[in-house]
Amino acid sequence: MAAARRITAKTRIFQLKIQLTGIRPPAWRRVLVPGEIDLGELHDVIQTAFGWTNSHLHQFEIGTSRYGTPDPDWGMDDMADESRAKLFRVVSEGDRLRYSYDFG
Repeated sequence: MAAARRITAKTRIFQLKIQLTGIRPPAWRRVLVPGEIDLGELHDVIQTAFGWTNSHLHQFEIGTSRYGTPDPDWGMDDMADESRAKLFRVVSEGDRLRYSYDFG
């Protein structure tokens, strides 16, 4: 679990719309998160928002970059470590990022 974080007036808050693709009717959640969270923490937020159990592999794709938990046993050793990628550093307003969960 992520450590408690102090939110100050200087903290940038990101509003994210997270939408599942390929299903009808559309399923989506809107969340507010501090820009200082890392992508590993954002993964936890998404899991909670959808009521999932964090029991599958996942990754984030932002442009041509991939972030996740590097694991050579699963062919995921060429991705950047999500715990080192702060949200405010990897996305800007209007950007899209793709979160993939459960590859099989």
